[in-house]
Amino acid sequence: GTREGDALGIAISTTYTIYGSGDVMLQMTARADASMPNLPRVGVRLQLPGELAQVEWLGNGPEECYQDREAAAVVGCYKRSVKEMHVPYIMPGENGGRSGTRWVALRETGSAATPGLLIMPTLNTPPMQMNVSEYGMEQLDSATHNHHLVSEDSVHVHMDIAHMGVGGDDSWTPSCMPKYQIAGAQPYELAIRLRALVPELSLNVEDVFRTSL
Repeated sequence: GTREGDALGIAISTTYTIYGSGDVMLQMTARADASMPNLPRVGVRLQLPGELAQVEWLGNGPEECYQDREAAAVVGCYKRSVKEMHVPYIMPGENGGRSGTRWVALRETGSAATPGLLIMPTLNTPPMQMNVSEYGMEQLDSATHNHHLVSEDSVHVHMDIAHMGVGGDDSWTPSCMPKYQIAGAQPYELAIRLRALVPELSLNVEDVFRTSL
């Protein structure tokens, strides 16, 4: 099915394709009105059950990294708990992202014998900016101190095709460098595939990813 909408000057079209295998492909196109300022991020947000408390991904890591903070990042396969993905800055906000993500898997435990969900870019979508958190963006935006955050019953996953840089190169520039900003008045397209990981499958996530290329 396809959904279309225009929210706050951003035209969005989303198509969901469900395959006989149970896989779901999500394709999205988005374009902001030319009058809008630069965008903070462009992507999809998923709200998953809180039981999926373990994260494994292939991409930049192991610590948080954004497009202007990749000097210390190394592409590899990493595992963390959802709780460990959070970076406890004094004033909460966007944190814990991992750039260059080829796939991310969430499971109930760190064992391949437990169910989970595999999320991966597809249809020529390049590696994405990934964020997994036990806190929703609304709570991160409204809290004034890290100790005010309350763990939610959901796992919030962001898969972004574009994400602005962190900035902070100096103490007086209000934003990040121009090359790390996201212009709104241009189209963005992405496609991700969602696949259930079930204990009956002996394949590990790396094998599943290869079979989906």
